[in-house]
Amino acid sequence: MDQDRTRGVHADPAVLHALSFGEPAMARDALFARLDGQLINGRERAWRTEVVSIVAERDVTWVQVVPADDPSTSVVLRLRDDKRPELALAALREWLDLPDDRRTTWIEVGLRG
Repeated sequence: MDQDRTRGVHADPAVLHALSFGEPAMARDALFARLDGQLINGRERAWRTEVVSIVAERDVTWVQVVPADDPSTSVVLRLRDDKRPELALAALREWLDLPDDRRTTWIEVGLRG
């Protein structure tokens, strides 16, 4: 990597990550923009999403989400189609409507094929 290109931003890992990975980083940014800050309205409760992390692998993207007002509650979305964030939002709505004791720590979202 060209050292002059990263001088002044070396303290910001997100910037270095984007410089290093190009287009996949842009896809993660678009997914983040679509999922972060969304109001999820369940039947009995609601929460605003805060995306904590996004990890993209070849066939799946993992997104960790917390409610903005309670970061101790966390769920990980396993997205098989990260180009359709509306599927993730719908899955979060369904998950939110489950009783607390039936909520899993991760949600499978979407199918390829």
